[in-house]
Amino acid sequence: MFFIILFRLVVWYTWGHVILLAKIGSGDRSERIRTYNYPQGRVTDHRVGITQHSIENIMQGEGLDHFIDALISKQEEEALASLKVVG
Repeated sequence: MFFIILFRLVVWYTWGHVILLAKIGSGDRSERIRTYNYPQGRVTDHRVGITQHSIENIMQGEGLDHFIDALISKQEEEALASLKVVG
């Protein structure tokens, strides 16, 4: 009985660790989400490929609508693509 409980704990811990690592990612540069380039005054969101050259406004919360709208559109497109029936 003890070994069964121990086995279940080990499996639970291992799978939990695997899932956590999958959520975190590797931290590789190819996984970047957004780049803030202060010297050039630009912000790039790599998920949707949008660059804005007004970093001061973005940091104050202004001009975020452009990024948000693009991200919402991308999410809607992905949701519709997943619903398409192959046939």
